Amino acid sequence: MRYLILLFCLVFSAVADNYNTEIIGIHAKVFPKILLIDTKIDEKLVNGAIKVIILYTEEDIKIANSLKEEMLSFYPSLKEHPFQITVKEYKEFDATEAVTAYYQLLGDKESVLSVNKSAQENSLITFSYDKNYLDYGTLMSLYISNKVSPYISLESLKQSNIILDNVIYKIAKIK
Repeated sequence: MRYLILLFCLVFSAVADNYNTEIIGIHAKVFPKILLIDTKIDEKLVNGAIKVIILYTEEDIKIANSLKEEMLSFYPSLKEHPFQITVKEYKEFDATEAVTAYYQLLGDKESVLSVNKSAQENSLITFSYDKNYLDYGTLMSLYISNKVSPYISLESLKQSNIILDNVIYKIAKIK
């Protein structure tokens, strides 16, 4: 009976919170480093900084802020550049805002498609918590098993004209 209650609590917790905090922690460590494989990252700086926007839906504000704080605790700067992170709801997305890359938490398909279209037109990396977003034009996500590997959407890469350092292809899973 005790195990049944524990199982129920774990399932309820997973339903109430769509995010695995351990996976968020891995993303916080890996995503900023992935930005550095963009061979033209220096051309995408915003006032000399690497600027990322974390996109979220209203109910995910806590996880967005947690991800932001965790990333900044690991990386106050990347290379010699300051690392800036802004959190915004998908509904506040502004394609004209200067940014280096986008991190996508869970959102509705139309919002994700809109972000990805703009990012591809501007050769910006999009990275998602959900690897299924690669089907919507997101460029990257992570495959996490006994090791961590980036997932790359080859189609999105071609459409975005982003040139990645060749080292990524040795460890990435291509979709």
